[in-house]
Amino acid sequence: MGSYRIFHRINKPRSMETSQAQTVDQPVSKRERPIHPGLKLRDLLEAISMPQVRLAELLNMNRSQLNEILSGRRPVNMSTSMLLEAIFDIPAEVWVNMQNDYDAYAFLHDSKSQTEYERAHRYARQEMGKYVDAVHRFGSTLVSKQPSDCNNDGSEV
Repeated sequence: MGSYRIFHRINKPRSMETSQAQTVDQPVSKRERPIHPGLKLRDLLEAISMPQVRLAELLNMNRSQLNEILSGRRPVNMSTSMLLEAIFDIPAEVWVNMQNDYDAYAFLHDSKSQTEYERAHRYARQEMGKYVDAVHRFGSTLVSKQPSDCNNDGSEV
């Protein structure tokens, strides 16, 4: 069985009530706490009986760095995600999206970050009123543009 299939088997939602479709539609602050991608990677290694030492060699990192990832103390960054894709054939976007969900949830549930978020939100509502239409137009262009619609420098084709 390929790594990608094993990964999807161990990457099922923790409860039957939480489906992926429901989770995507909910704001991060209302979702169930996401699992750190390093913990999922640890589950994958156990499922395929791959020693951590071997993965550390393939990722060209020392064992303590890998152990920090596998215990959820170090993020899975883009370069690690790309290497994991090359090793396990699990798209880098899967790892990056799991890390982004984890980070966003952690940010919104940290009291200091929450205070900063609320301050920025209040400022945006009080001071940014004159820019709202322009910001919304700009935001809609970010969402509507596909990578194939732009050159490498971001300009439209």
